[in-house]
Amino acid sequence: MVKGGLTRESPSHISAEQSLEAVKLFEKYPGRSREAARAWAYLVENQDALAKVPEQSALVEQLSRIEPACEQYSYSTHLTLLMKDISVLPLSQKEKKRILTVLRNHFNDQNTDGQLSPLRMKANALKEYLDSVYDGDNKEALKPKAAALLAEFESAREALKPEMLALGAAGKGATLDYWAPELKLWKRLHESYRTLLAELVF
Repeated sequence: MVKGGLTRESPSHISAEQSLEAVKLFEKYPGRSREAARAWAYLVENQDALAKVPEQSALVEQLSRIEPACEQYSYSTHLTLLMKDISVLPLSQKEKKRILTVLRNHFNDQNTDGQLSPLRMKANALKEYLDSVYDGDNKEALKPKAAALLAEFESAREALKPEMLALGAAGKGATLDYWAPELKLWKRLHESYRTLLAELVF
């Protein structure tokens, strides 16, 4: 968890020591656990078959326990603060390089299968990276693309609401069918994210 009451809006981690503590955690746990990644990948690959499981409410409850939301929030917050640490905290060039490696590993980690929220967090972190840390020659060309991807997230999720409300009203709220539109949207946005990422020069 993020210590000291820090949020994404904080200017940086409290100290270089705290920053490096976060770096060590990211080096040890570079992304979603293999178990959680496998679980979501299984869902994406077997969506139609799982939608026919009789105990749908129990299945949906299991999905909600794969990865607590607080872990995703902490992960995203630390990443944002690490980007700020590079210019704010008294870190050596070697320590800054470790942070950059953590960031690159995070962006290239594809374990966001099936979930829009972690993918959106990753797209948001990529935009922050382009705005503050990235120094490639194509920086100015990529910044509006990153902003457009985030805007696409918001508009697409908004467009899903009527369909999901209708599914809920039809009694599908505790079934995998209810989440099918989000899974479909995740596949499209994930492809857009990977296309943008391929243009970065690490």
